[in-house]
Amino acid sequence: MRFRLTPLRIAKSTGILLVLTMLPLAHGALNANTLRELIRKAPPSLVAQEEELEALREDREQAKQQRETITELRRSIAEHKNTLTKNRSACLNLLRKVEQSRNINSTDEHRRTLLMLVAAIGNDQATALVLKEQPRLNMADNENRVAYDYEQQGGGSAIADYLKEQWSAAVTGMQTEALDELLDCGADPNWPVEEEAPLILALRAGRSDIFSQLISYGASVEARDRNGRKLIELTVLKRDSQSFIALMEKGCKPDTLFSDKRPMFEHLLAPGAEECLNVWIDKADAATDGPGHLCNIVRRGTPQAIQVLFNSRKDKLNEEDTQGNIPLHEAARRGDTAIYRQLLQLGAEPHICNMRGETPLMHAALSGSADMLQTILTNIPESHLRAQDEQGHTAIYYARLAKDQAAEQTLRAAGLQPHSND
Repeated sequence: MRFRLTPLRIAKSTGILLVLTMLPLAHGALNANTLRELIRKAPPSLVAQEEELEALREDREQAKQQRETITELRRSIAEHKNTLTKNRSACLNLLRKVEQSRNINSTDEHRRTLLMLVAAIGNDQATALVLKEQPRLNMADNENRVAYDYEQQGGGSAIADYLKEQWSAAVTGMQTEALDELLDCGADPNWPVEEEAPLILALRAGRSDIFSQLISYGASVEARDRNGRKLIELTVLKRDSQSFIALMEKGCKPDTLFSDKRPMFEHLLAPGAEECLNVWIDKADAATDGPGHLCNIVRRGTPQAIQVLFNSRKDKLNEEDTQGNIPLHEAARRGDTAIYRQLLQLGAEPHICNMRGETPLMHAALSGSADMLQTILTNIPESHLRAQDEQGHTAIYYARLAKDQAAEQTLRAAGLQPHSND
């Protein structure tokens, strides 16, 4: 009997094969799922446990610090409550005394007035009621504190508002006596008026007396105007030497840059600023290398500025800067015959060499000024005409360095011949 494969038998056989084939896969999937569950439930690694332990330690330390902070706050609150209770009691006792005497400026054993005690409580409504009686705001207690100091301690604002209103009127009117009284009452000399620092307003008004008054009470010398210009810059622009001196005495630095990014001394070289320049150079001498500043001033200053400076500093005429240059070197390099002659008349030595052996004649050859070169050649001895720097170069080398053929011809006409190193 032959076996025949019918469609039904084929389907059954295929299904059996599929089932048999899927059994290992299902078994594998079951094992994989079981493994995933085991992995999820696995205990954390040692590293993770250590990290968790460290985090717990940090939490414990933070909790300890918080407990200490809370304890300190509780102590502070208790002290504040105790002080507040005492102030209230003292305030009520003093109020009875004021009612009997009708003297709003009556004090207790610590020389505290009713306004001080009310301000210390921090009740603005009560403070305003006392202020209406016009007490003396500048009265001080045994610790030299005024009512405004008590208000800052109590956290109120009634006295501050009152002072600021009076302050604005006094600054706007430039009232010296009123400002004095308000400053004694605790007003801040830096309180702005119309968005400007009081020092700026005093400077604009030309009130050097009020300017000095505010400075003496601690007004900030770093104040700026609405355009961002520094106070020291404004004093220089106004040529206000008295205010400039006050600012420099209060610590303004001589190397301050102005709003145009140029250093202060360049602005002080302008005509009319000579007195300010004199003050500046003294401060610059004290702060850094003075002769170096003098050379800078000769390089860029006016004859008037240089005259003012060196008239009182003749002993510095031949002092060297860090490169060994003296002011006369700078005048020759600048090509300014008026300043060169002026320095000579004041006593400058015309034949000093700098650290590289360079003479004023060599600097003049670099200047491009035929007038300057001729001025030096007029009275120069032959030995100085032929002088060489430390590299063996003569003045002709410097004329060639400047590509100035006219200068070289002038030097040759004076009798100088080029050296082999030129």
